[in-house]
Amino acid sequence: MVIVFGTDSKLLGTFEAPEAVCEISGTKGKTMSVYARYFSFMLIPFFSLGKRVYSVSKEGHEYQEDFHSPEIQQYITQSGIKAKTPFYHYTGLLLALIITVLVLLGKYDVVDYDKLLFSTSSEGGIFPNSLDHLEDPEVGDLYLMDFVEYKDPYSIYKIVEVTDDSVYFNEAEQYFVKWDEAAMSIMSKSFTFPEKPERIAWGIDELSKYFDLNVNSEVKYVEGKGTIRDICRDEY
Repeated sequence: MVIVFGTDSKLLGTFEAPEAVCEISGTKGKTMSVYARYFSFMLIPFFSLGKRVYSVSKEGHEYQEDFHSPEIQQYITQSGIKAKTPFYHYTGLLLALIITVLVLLGKYDVVDYDKLLFSTSSEGGIFPNSLDHLEDPEVGDLYLMDFVEYKDPYSIYKIVEVTDDSVYFNEAEQYFVKWDEAAMSIMSKSFTFPEKPERIAWGIDELSKYFDLNVNSEVKYVEGKGTIRDICRDEY
C-alpha cells in the first residue's frame, strides 16, 4: 500500500503593490501572491503550516517575503484579498477527532444515539416490540412511566416478579423532566434503585389500561398510577 503524505499550497490571492520596493533593484512595483501551506495525508489536508508571500518585481526578480512583516500586512490589507487560512485545511484533524470520539463511545458502551433517534416501535415509542412485552411481561422489563402531576414526571419501573394475575415493580430513585432523558438513562443503564425499594403491585389487566404512548388521559392517573410510555427488554 502506498501512503502519500507531504506539504502543499493553496493560492489565496495575487495583487499589485505599486509602492513596494524591490529588494534587489530598488525600483518600485511588485506583483505579490499569498499562499496558504498545509500538511496532507492521503491527499487530505490535515493542518495548516502557515502562509507565505512571493513577490515578482518589474524586472522579474522573484523572492519570498515575510508574511508577518507590517509592510507586507499593509499591502495585503490594501489589496482587499482574503488571506485567512481555509477551514478545510484542518479536515484531517477534524476526521481524526470524530473517529476518536466514535471509538471511545464504542469502547465504553455509551448510548447508541442512532437507535435512540431513529428506531421506533409499532406503537410510536423508542423501544421495539413494546406491545408484545406488555402482553407477556417478564422479570427485568423496564417501564418508562409518565406521571403528569409531578414536577419531574418521568420515572423508571422494573418488573421484579410476575404471578398469574399481578406484576410487581421496583421504582428507580431518579425522576426526569423529559421522557427522552429517561429513555437515554434506560439505554445507558445509568439509573439505580433504593437498597430496600417499596414493591409496587399492578394487576396484569391494568398494564393495557395504562399503556398509552400518545395521549395523556386523566383517567389513567387514578390512584396515582401513571401512563406507561414505553417498555424496554434486555435484547434491545
